[in-house]
Amino acid sequence: MKYPVSVRLSAVQYYLSRKGTLNETALLFGVGKSPLGRWIRAFRQQGEAGLEHRLSRTYTQDFRLGVIRYMMKHKCSSAEASAHFAIPNETLIQQWLKRYREGGAEALHPVKKGVSVPKAKSPPGSKPFCEMTYAELQEELEYLRAENAYPKKAESPERGKCPQGAAEKTKIVQSLLPAHRLVFLLRAARLARSSYYYNATKPAAETDRYAGIVRAIMAINVRHMGRYGYRRMTLALRKEGFTLNHKTVRKLMKQHGLTCHIRRKKYRSYMPGGGPASDNLLARNFRAEHSGMKWCTDVTEFRVGEHKLYLSVVQDMYSHEIVAWHISRSPSQRLVCKMLDEALKVNYRKKGLILHSDQGWHYKTLMWRAMLADAGVTQSMSRKGNCLDNAVMENFFSHLKAEMYHRKRYDSMEVLKRDVIDYINYYNNERISLKTGGVSPVEYRTQMEIQQ
Repeated sequence: MKYPVSVRLSAVQYYLSRKGTLNETALLFGVGKSPLGRWIRAFRQQGEAGLEHRLSRTYTQDFRLGVIRYMMKHKCSSAEASAHFAIPNETLIQQWLKRYREGGAEALHPVKKGVSVPKAKSPPGSKPFCEMTYAELQEELEYLRAENAYPKKAESPERGKCPQGAAEKTKIVQSLLPAHRLVFLLRAARLARSSYYYNATKPAAETDRYAGIVRAIMAINVRHMGRYGYRRMTLALRKEGFTLNHKTVRKLMKQHGLTCHIRRKKYRSYMPGGGPASDNLLARNFRAEHSGMKWCTDVTEFRVGEHKLYLSVVQDMYSHEIVAWHISRSPSQRLVCKMLDEALKVNYRKKGLILHSDQGWHYKTLMWRAMLADAGVTQSMSRKGNCLDNAVMENFFSHLKAEMYHRKRYDSMEVLKRDVIDYINYYNNERISLKTGGVSPVEYRTQMEIQQ
């Protein structure tokens, strides 16, 4: 398939910035490893120009021979030669090399394949001008005018640089019909008459049918800063009145280069120390019947140059809402205690609340446990070195870093702090969740409170 230039450029820049291997980059952007390798080589040789779509072309014998001689002189592979000469298909060069070894330079002469396009009885250049009649000269002049007009229309800015199929050629011919005869336009476009009439009578293209939906997808993508994949995009479209299959949404997003950022893998390790650990009362049962029955908490770290910023949050397992948070430049006891103090002030906390955490040293101190006991909150801890016991909290942090932190290079602690707070507010009030039926956490909690 033909990938948009924006997708090609994004994939190449992602790989060259060493954010992932070739396999990881190909999976992330939904492209094959072979075309990705060709794009990388073309980008290194020619920059962004090497990633642009090129019209199909016929290579002359001299050009093919020059490519072969370049390979022999520089001892390079067909892949390197394709990047140097901007030939999109390196297999073509391998065929030229094979033919050259078998038959020499004469074997490189272009051979026409397939059904030839019908030509007029008197093709241009078949007679010298001095031997043409007045009618033939008039016909030749009309053809040359049509031939001159066709490439100008085909290369207009609104059409962009993209491969021309029969449908695209038909549109160009139709736009030039008022000024030129059909027979000359078909000859200039190298388009068979049967192909022209087939596409001219064909129903509206699928892209026209989805034009309104594509505009809605782009608007949602801009509003959410490219954070929605095709599943969330499908739910968002349904809320705006568009009902269509998620596979169609995925196809449209891929055609227009609208890809979301996939969360990067995080290295997890266990740090021992502190007092005794509490029992794992949660036992990976992350479902709750009401808000304020089960909470989870953890601390994550952000880097800004040589400095670090720490975020402590509490999340409700029923609505997935971030109940409270606190940000500090030091992972001190004050960080988690201030966060807990804010969390205990919410009015929907229920009796018998369980607060689950990992075995971090903060959660084993006497101060932390005293605050929980005074509030009537039961403490639960993950097993030693088992981060999946606190998977809900790890999931939120991965969303936060993939959708906000890793998308921007931060040089200021204050800017990072502001963006973290903005994202938490966005996560609570705007970001829809598949687990809550396509509504935000706050909206889901409000709906459930009204029903109960």
